[in-house]
Amino acid sequence: MLIPIPYATDRELRHLPIVTLFLVGLNCSLFLLSLMGGTLTLDYIVQNYGLRGDAPEIATLFSSLLLHASAVHLLVNVTYLWLFGCLVEDVLGRVEYMLFYLGSGMAGGLLYVIVVQKVLPAVAATPPVTADPAVGASGAVAGILGLFAIRFYRAKIKMLLVVPIAIPALPAIGFWVGIQGACAVSSLSTGVHTGCWAHLGGFAFGILSGWLMRVVRVAEEEYFFEDIERDLAENNVKSALRRLHEKQGSNPDDPKIHCLLAKAYEKSGSPEVADMHARLAVERALEKGDLETAVANYLALKRVLSVLAMEAQYRIACALESQRRPAEAAAAYRRVYQYYPEEPLAGTALIRCVEVLRRRPEGAEEAALLAREYLDRYPAGEWRAQAERYAGRS
Repeated sequence: MLIPIPYATDRELRHLPIVTLFLVGLNCSLFLLSLMGGTLTLDYIVQNYGLRGDAPEIATLFSSLLLHASAVHLLVNVTYLWLFGCLVEDVLGRVEYMLFYLGSGMAGGLLYVIVVQKVLPAVAATPPVTADPAVGASGAVAGILGLFAIRFYRAKIKMLLVVPIAIPALPAIGFWVGIQGACAVSSLSTGVHTGCWAHLGGFAFGILSGWLMRVVRVAEEEYFFEDIERDLAENNVKSALRRLHEKQGSNPDDPKIHCLLAKAYEKSGSPEVADMHARLAVERALEKGDLETAVANYLALKRVLSVLAMEAQYRIACALESQRRPAEAAAAYRRVYQYYPEEPLAGTALIRCVEVLRRRPEGAEEAALLAREYLDRYPAGEWRAQAERYAGRS
C-alpha cells in the first residue's frame, strides 16, 4: 500500500521558526536519551512520565507531550510539527505559539482522560486497554493542523506518492480527521486506539482557538491581496482597480491598498494618480508606526514616487541607512535637501548623505563635493565643522 508522505507546503516563511526548531530538537533529544541505556530506558520513561488515562497527573499531562513510543512515532510527529508548526508560529508569534502548542496538547490529553475514565467503561464491549500510558506530541500537532486548516485554507500540501503531487490542504486534513474519527469511534467498542481521542481533542482546540483569534479574517485579507497581485501580473488592471476601490471603502487608510493602487494606476498609464497613492502607501504606514512596511512600500514604488512630505522622506532615509542600504539611503537624503532646501532639516539630510557616501570606497569624491555644497548653501549651518572636515578644508 502506498502512503503519501507530506514534505512541504506552498506557503513561504517570513521568520525563522525558533520555537518549532526548539520543540523538534527537544523531542528528538529526549527520544535519543531513552535509547542510550542505563536507568532511563524507553519503557521506564514511558511508564513514569506518560499520561495514564485511569490515573492522570498534571505533570504527566505535559511531560507526555515530549515522549514517543518508537522511532516511527517520533518521525511522524516531528515531520508534521515542522511542516505545519513553522507556518503557525510565523502567524501567531513565538510566545503565543508556544502557549497554543501546550494548550492543544493539554486539550488532547484531557479529552483522552475523559474518554478513558467516563465513556469507555460505559459503552465498550470489552474492557478498555489502558495499561500503557499515552505518550506523544500528537495532540499538540493536531491542534496545529486545526489552526493551519482555517488560517491557510487555500494552501496546498506537497506530498510524495511515487511522484511529487500537490493536494489542497482542506481535503487532505479533512481526510486525516476522518481517519481519526473512525479510529476513535471504533475504540468505543474495542477499547483500543483510544489515543485517537487525544488527536481529536487537540484538533478541536486548534479550530476553536483559530476562530477566537479570527484567523479566518486575516486569511481572507491575505488571499485578497494575493489575488490582486495575480491580477496585476496578468494585466487584469480594471478588475484589480475595481476590487481595490471596493476594499478601500471600508479601510481608506490601509497602506497595502494604496501600494497596490499605485501599481495598478502605473499599469493603467496614470502616473499622477499612481504617485498620489504611492505617497499615501508610505506615509500612512509611518503614521501607523509600521516602519518596516513603509520602507518596503517606498522601495517597491520608488519608480512612480516623486517625493514624500519632508519628515516622512527623512525618516525613510534614516531607516534605509540603518538597514545598510547606502545607495538607497543617499538617494532618499538627496530628495530631502533637493525638494526642501530652505527647511532646517535639509542641511542635516545633506550632511547625512555625505556621511553615507563616505562609507563607500567609490563615494569619497562625491561626498567631498556635497560637503562643499553644504558649506556654500549653509555657511552658518550647525554641521559646518563636519562639512569642512569632509570637504578637506580643515
